[in-house]
Amino acid sequence: MTHGLTITRALSELKTLEKRIGSACRESVYTTVVFNGDIATQSGVRYGTVENFKKEAIAAKKKVEDLITRRRNIKSALLTANNSITVDVCGEVITIAEAIDRKAFYTTIIDMFGTIKCNMVSVEVQYQNNRKQLDDKKQSLLTTLVGKDKKVSTEEQTATIAMFDQTNRLTLDDPAKSTEWVDASIDQMESFLAEVDFCLSEANARNTIEID
Repeated sequence: MTHGLTITRALSELKTLEKRIGSACRESVYTTVVFNGDIATQSGVRYGTVENFKKEAIAAKKKVEDLITRRRNIKSALLTANNSITVDVCGEVITIAEAIDRKAFYTTIIDMFGTIKCNMVSVEVQYQNNRKQLDDKKQSLLTTLVGKDKKVSTEEQTATIAMFDQTNRLTLDDPAKSTEWVDASIDQMESFLAEVDFCLSEANARNTIEID
């Protein structure tokens, strides 16, 4: 007999089942020592007869098996649902499975893009520092020219500056337009991560799965 369960409740039950399976495995006793037909005390518990211990052991084993089966059925139904139910995240319609996978991937990769961004900022700072040094040299050259006893014409000043600029070319090169790419990628990932949990929560509360 099957029954419906919202994905939200199914996810909650999965966590509970995993805890119950762990507890059942730790707390149950499946083997014991029998001496002259009597069972020795096992973990501080005396089971009495061999037959009584047998019943306890079989019941404990079945409890764990039933819990594992229940978890397997719920997990299987969730995986099927996640690969068929869609959510709209930032205008993109994808399956729940894709949303979950992308969330995990973006959470990791966004830090790597942050590293790229930091490197770019470092290069920008280096460029600005070098630019300032060249501007200072150019200004010093002008000051020297103007300060000479010999009168320097405007044309000579212009020619000197042009020569300086030609021999001291400095640019910030971004041939692959990586700055735009990194900024756009980070914005896209941040927008996705800001929305995905809400979209998944709504979908999980709205959709049901059938459990055997």
